Amino acid sequence: MIQVLIVEDDAGIAEIHRQYLQRVSDFEVSGIALSIADALIHIKAKPPQLLLLDVYLPDGTGLELLKHIRSQDLAIDVMLLTAAKEASTLQEALRNGVFDYILKPVVFPRLQESLNNYKNYLRRLDQNSSFEQQDVDKLMPMSEGAVAESKKRLPKGVDAVTLDKVRALFSEHASLTAELAGKQIGSSRTTARRYLEYLVSCNELTPEVAYGAVGRPERVYHRVN
Repeated sequence: MIQVLIVEDDAGIAEIHRQYLQRVSDFEVSGIALSIADALIHIKAKPPQLLLLDVYLPDGTGLELLKHIRSQDLAIDVMLLTAAKEASTLQEALRNGVFDYILKPVVFPRLQESLNNYKNYLRRLDQNSSFEQQDVDKLMPMSEGAVAESKKRLPKGVDAVTLDKVRALFSEHASLTAELAGKQIGSSRTTARRYLEYLVSCNELTPEVAYGAVGRPERVYHRVN
């Protein structure tokens, strides 16, 4: 589970963001901080992997906390969730390495997209020891390749939620058949095959024909490393 700390001075908005996170698989809220001081206590006690950070806080700005995290070389990724629309704020956030910058009011589909992009980013880092330029383009949050990929329209019959479920299977399994994948996600073999073939077309999986005991060929899908 990816541990997330929400830093937001409005307790009601923080609760909404917490509920949003509960709807996205593989994320867990480790705490809610209503100020920079509160956030530093959480970070010292249990550093999160991801910070959802507001800019306007009662004892300073989220940018100050972001700079502190970078100066301490803490392994914490940051998404800014803020009402700050100034170009200078965005520029400073980017200079300090935020993964994303989401304007309030935050809507669930936009946050879900960013969280799934972050999850895929971590998965690609974990699965590869070296990268070609096209791989780097997909990893960089602000690259044209990443933006184009996030906005790419899925084909008919493929929805993002089920696709993420199928992708997630290959973080635990190096290879699967359509039948086994279907059982894992609670769908038919035909449905699972449709998603597996889509991932083949995206060069995320590679298929191999295997023969069972009775000689019937079956496609086995392998994760591309």
